[in-house]
Amino acid sequence: MKLFNTTKKLLLASLIGFACSANGQLVVRPLAFGVTYTGSPTNWYKDYVGQRIDVDAPASIAGDKYAISAVIGTAAGDWPNIIDTDLYDLPIVMPNPWSDSCFETAMVPGSMYGKIAVVWRGPLSSSVSPVTFSQKAWYAQQAGALAIIIINEYPGAEPFAPGSTAGIGGTLTIPVFMIGNLDGIAITNQYKLDSNSVRMTITNWGHGLNNDLGFVPNGYALWQDYAIPADQITSGINPAAYKGLDGSFIANYGANDAWDVQLTDSVFFTPNGGSTVYMRAGSELLPAASGAFTGTASTTPDSILAMFSNAEYDLYSSDITTTSPGRYDIKYNITSDSTDQYPQDNSVTYSFYTTDSLYSEARYDFVNNVPDPIEWESFAGGADFTYGPMFYVAKGGSAVSRIQYSIAENTTAPGTPLSSPTGGSNVYIFKWVDGYFDTVMGVGHTMDSIVQTGELILEAIGTYNYSPLSIVPSDTSEGILNLTVNDISSPDGLTSPYYLILDSNSSYYFAVDPQSSTSNPTFVGIDKILNPYPRIFGRFYNNHYLQYSNFDNPTFTPIDGFSLASPGDTNCAVLPATITPYLEMVDSFNFNSVRGLIPSVAVIVNKNPPRVAVNNVKKPFADVVLYPIPANDQLNVSLQLDNQASSNVTYTILDGLGRVVSRDVHYNVQSDNFIYNTTNFAPGSYYLIINALGKVMSKKFIIAK
Repeated sequence: MKLFNTTKKLLLASLIGFACSANGQLVVRPLAFGVTYTGSPTNWYKDYVGQRIDVDAPASIAGDKYAISAVIGTAAGDWPNIIDTDLYDLPIVMPNPWSDSCFETAMVPGSMYGKIAVVWRGPLSSSVSPVTFSQKAWYAQQAGALAIIIINEYPGAEPFAPGSTAGIGGTLTIPVFMIGNLDGIAITNQYKLDSNSVRMTITNWGHGLNNDLGFVPNGYALWQDYAIPADQITSGINPAAYKGLDGSFIANYGANDAWDVQLTDSVFFTPNGGSTVYMRAGSELLPAASGAFTGTASTTPDSILAMFSNAEYDLYSSDITTTSPGRYDIKYNITSDSTDQYPQDNSVTYSFYTTDSLYSEARYDFVNNVPDPIEWESFAGGADFTYGPMFYVAKGGSAVSRIQYSIAENTTAPGTPLSSPTGGSNVYIFKWVDGYFDTVMGVGHTMDSIVQTGELILEAIGTYNYSPLSIVPSDTSEGILNLTVNDISSPDGLTSPYYLILDSNSSYYFAVDPQSSTSNPTFVGIDKILNPYPRIFGRFYNNHYLQYSNFDNPTFTPIDGFSLASPGDTNCAVLPATITPYLEMVDSFNFNSVRGLIPSVAVIVNKNPPRVAVNNVKKPFADVVLYPIPANDQLNVSLQLDNQASSNVTYTILDGLGRVVSRDVHYNVQSDNFIYNTTNFAPGSYYLIINALGKVMSKKFIIAK
């Protein structure tokens, strides 16, 4: 089973450090990598960035490989998920045959002595009981391996954190990791060609060399989205959301100081079915005023610098048709005054896409046309929450046609049918109006690029009702759900279907509500790989604002690990909404704590939505009255279903930032009258969401005190 995670805490520290520039470039020593960290330095790099799994040779497959370390549990014989001693440039060994049926017999004691074991998770033999992760690790340890790397056998799949099981007969002491399927295939093919040619390093920092610069894994600035419709990019000046900003976090892994360090970048565009076009180049040079790039021989391993270009740029070239779908490639390279002894991590390329009609911040599988989550995120204790991306729309006129997302249940295995009190999950579509003035409350905000309570206006609402597997096989834990325009209605429940037309120069927040509970915790699929933090960091230091920096969705993170008790609960912080000091704390976020926290929620739009006749619009499924408005310490709710049949009714209250602050289920309802105690509700705007009869609607109300 893939890793289930609870939303990470973000470490806070005072904002100190230095920034300097030369020739309009920016170089900053970031504190997010632990300059002020007082814990054990042994695992400093792992704590702040993540351990490195590198292929050293041969050159054709060399470089950093994305890996996830094993989960620490409580079972007997649990393995460690850290390494105390770096393993440099060691040969690997792969057991043969490759299947589990002969796995134990292939692990001859001593046959792996001093090597790194690389094994496949499968394929699993149907004739024998599967060999567990712990058993694989135990056999490898008994055979003398210093570490074990497990390959995910599912085609194209990324790694996840393998879990441990009891009853292996001893205590595991070697570190355990998993790598993705494609990396595993490349390593296996090379090993079959020449079993002595593949060498690997597992390290908390560098390779023990004197001259070794390299990129911090996942440390380069991404673009705003992984994919947007191609017609959003124009040949003129594009909005801030679509500006490119190049830069990266660079580490001096070597013992020696480095001079004349330069980061160069090149941008290319390849239209679908066309030839690659060169677009632009830039460079960032370490300023002479800052001195050398300090090596690890003279300091603790805090030698990381942020190098960014001050100049943002438009994604446009007169040589291409900007409305053509295609792929952008950003290629980075590091040079210095010395010959790098490990050049495999001196170059990196990342890509993003222009599409026909797709918006996605997270990685997307264009072969199967679905998002590509590899982990699922929730809050501790099964607390209710909403989670999703925000997309900027430069050119309006399109309508939301389909929303794709993934939900997992902690109590069930992948492929198990999903369940919830309402029989489904909701998606709320908010329009963010920066500086919105609430005429009822008489309260407004300045346009500050920060999502604040009351600035999110509910524009549409959808509910996806889970079907039997015989009808929709993907309605399972970890499956991809497709909420279509037929499932979307106006906020007050009017359906037709409802085509929400997106406005120009506007931002929309797509908040997935998995209807979680302590009895049935649910999780929303996330990217796990892409890291929005470098772009946030670079844009903040360049212009001190965060809007359209990839982390602009008004999701909240419980600082103390618990759920939101009320809108006034100071234990929960909204990021970046409602906390102005966030603008002064960008350099205090742990780099690794936000890696991959991009919801795998994709939106497909219809560029030519049909006009819906007025007589085809269906009235709401219920009559709902809320009073008094504005409310103070209590809110009266009166509901009458537009149906003689009874139904279970779920009432969810969202605050002005789209957060779940209350959820109740009333059973066997045809009419309903009850009172909400709103004594602990902070003043502001709220939405009462009502699920019944397989449909959903909302009513807005105000708390004034």
